[in-house]
Amino acid sequence: MDGLLKWLQGNESFLQVKGGRSIYTYMKIPVEDGADYIYEQDSKGSWIPYFRDSFRFSGVYIRKQNRLYCCNNIIRDWRVSGLPESACEDLRALLKEFKAAVNEQVADVVASDPKKYAARSLPGKAKEELSAYRKYIVYEDAINLLVASKKPEDVRFVRGYDPRDWEDSLAGYLKDREGFINATAKKIIKQRDLVLLGFLKADVLRKRYIKLLSEPNDPGYVFKTISDAVAGKGKQNVDVTIRSEKREITVSMCAADLVGYREYYSARDLAPHEMIKVVYRYGHSQFTAREIVRIACDGETLYELHTVPQKGEPKLITDPNTMGGM
Repeated sequence: MDGLLKWLQGNESFLQVKGGRSIYTYMKIPVEDGADYIYEQDSKGSWIPYFRDSFRFSGVYIRKQNRLYCCNNIIRDWRVSGLPESACEDLRALLKEFKAAVNEQVADVVASDPKKYAARSLPGKAKEELSAYRKYIVYEDAINLLVASKKPEDVRFVRGYDPRDWEDSLAGYLKDREGFINATAKKIIKQRDLVLLGFLKADVLRKRYIKLLSEPNDPGYVFKTISDAVAGKGKQNVDVTIRSEKREITVSMCAADLVGYREYYSARDLAPHEMIKVVYRYGHSQFTAREIVRIACDGETLYELHTVPQKGEPKLITDPNTMGGM
């Protein structure tokens, strides 16, 4: 594993790492100010041709800081090669921080004069985006608000971002976060359609979140329970016991990856030897929240699926049939 750290700090452009049935090829491309973009290709294991044959943006390495920002856990697990845990950050967390800062800044500016900044109506494409948000995304966002113990009034503006959407600007963001946030907010404010769309999404999210708060038997509360159970563990590994098809296995998983809503957890996010255990046992690489029956750390049980809620706490519905729509 020492070769991984040497590769990050060296001048070689390519590196191959074997993980289970897959051979992961990593490509490193220098961009600016000592920053290298990292791309990943799964040359064998993926059944999706696009993933198998294409390089995907996976993160950025800042040489001066000796810090790695990653899109997935396979690369993030490179901390075992010599990078300290504090030097490896999940790019999703970085994106969450960025999104929250931009949304708050836009909301503050527009609140001073909504008629000046927001359009009166949405064009067709924006209407389609709003409809798709209401149909496919808002439930996940509501669950994440629940996990974070937010209040409905905390939702002021919603604008979606994806790590790959700002791939070209990522190095600039890491160099000057405040400047990049300000520039992004100004771009949004100049587009009145985007401003109106962001506020309409916020309205949809508030209503869905209020509904969720009034339905304590909603199966989504399982994500809140799991997230609360691993609170404070950060990037520490915990033992996760999975039960599927009446068979149990226990894998080591980063606690941070258990926080928030997940339609499913992917074994590809685990260390290679843990991924093999899941695939070998079940014949597939995915598991759901309802299949997590126990979480433990250092011999202490943090979560059990059939834990009886205390008085006043929401009751979890754990019957698989009730989770099917997720």
